[in-house]
Amino acid sequence: MEKIVVVEDNEQNRELIVELLKLKEYKVYAAENAEDGIKMVFKERPDLILMDIQLPGMDGIEATKIIKGSPETRDIPVVAVTAHVIPGYVDTLVKVGFYDCIPKPFSVKEFYRRISEILEEKKQG
Repeated sequence: MEKIVVVEDNEQNRELIVELLKLKEYKVYAAENAEDGIKMVFKERPDLILMDIQLPGMDGIEATKIIKGSPETRDIPVVAVTAHVIPGYVDTLVKVGFYDCIPKPFSVKEFYRRISEILEEKKQG
């Protein structure tokens, strides 16, 4: 069973994402801030991390830099899940270590498709 860590400060968004992932039988861990998310990532070593960008305290970009800066976690794909997508922004996120971006709001079908694709790409190395 693939493990996914969700870092999202908005309770409704976090619950929605967690429930969608559980419906597809992923093992899901959720955090409402970057610090707790980082601890979870180092403890659980998930297959995928879904990271909001705008978080209280440390933002998702700084959290991703920490995750990508460690040999133990650098190979885990981190996907930004954010409403703040403007032209060129995804390129900026990729440069700091994000694997991809899923813009909010998203369709459930598109969300599942992207998660499946990213996990499959990770398996293929």
